Amino acid sequence: MRSKSRAILPLLLLGLVTPIPATAVARSISWSGYSWDVRPAGVGGPGANLWSDSAASVHTEGSDLVLSIVKDASGCWTSAEVDSDRHLGYGTYRWIVASDLSALDAGEVLGLFTYGGSAPSNNEIDIEASHWGNPAWPSGSVTVWQDAAAGRSRSTSFKYSNRPPYVNQFTWEPGKVTFRVTDAAGAVLLDRVVTRGVPTPSTEVPVINYWRYGKALPQGERSMRISSFTWIPPGGDVTPPVVGGLAVSSAWERADGASGEGEPAPGCVRVGLSPRRFSAAHGATIRWMATATASLRMRIERRVGGRRYIGVRALHKTVRKGEGRMRIGGRRLRRGSYRLVVVARTGSHSRRSTLPFTVRGR
Repeated sequence: MRSKSRAILPLLLLGLVTPIPATAVARSISWSGYSWDVRPAGVGGPGANLWSDSAASVHTEGSDLVLSIVKDASGCWTSAEVDSDRHLGYGTYRWIVASDLSALDAGEVLGLFTYGGSAPSNNEIDIEASHWGNPAWPSGSVTVWQDAAAGRSRSTSFKYSNRPPYVNQFTWEPGKVTFRVTDAAGAVLLDRVVTRGVPTPSTEVPVINYWRYGKALPQGERSMRISSFTWIPPGGDVTPPVVGGLAVSSAWERADGASGEGEPAPGCVRVGLSPRRFSAAHGATIRWMATATASLRMRIERRVGGRRYIGVRALHKTVRKGEGRMRIGGRRLRRGSYRLVVVARTGSHSRRSTLPFTVRGR
């Protein structure tokens, strides 16, 4: 990400805004007989999503995997994803989902797929539960991607019943992918065969993600519950199991009573300062993650007694979607207690946060 403008301040030693190196180490969980890497916190596709690797976003309950769309500590809505650490290749990929996929809102997406091969298809074979922004559209779709950059694929839509759990599976063979989705009553919701543009195995792995499509805000915190993942080697029995009904009233499991009114805009900015205690000689780093172009108004204030602060310097910066950072040079700061007041604005919405820090002596 690059800054649209530069500001020269005696206090702040600024260079070009550069992406933060991808040094985060993925958290791993064990579930359904496999090890899964939780996608690290950050901004990225699909969509303009802010991803979280917190336990609130991804955890297991008994034999179930629970992925949640929740707010982080800065008040931003976050999405969740797990990637298997095993390449499996040809065979049958089966996910049993306990949540009611007929009750999706317009913007939520549950993805069950393979990904990670080479271009142009990235070996992406999808089963996705979503209305893609329009509640009148079907709640499910399956896709075999042929050229992601060109948007070329073979896709079919279908409707999830209100009888969870669902068996979602596809069987991948040379030149052929067979999709089959059934519900708790054994009804076949989809039976589809694709024989054109089928990729060959490469380095892809199974992936599960839960995220937001479009600009609509979720109506409070929600969770998606996946009962199991199974891979059946080629030649194995691919008959969908009889799973029976579960008392799951909605794909959204409410965690609060929020109505969603007055929530921040879908565009969200998270700003941090590290370290919070530094010497005048070494300074510190302001880091941010933005899901859309945003305006940052930052003001450094020094505490002069009790709760009284005076302004020291101010900076206005426009940042683009993604991650970035800048340095605070401490050489012009006195020893003492300070705070960085940040007002982040995306569109017509703004959010204020305060980050205290301390400057030590030389």
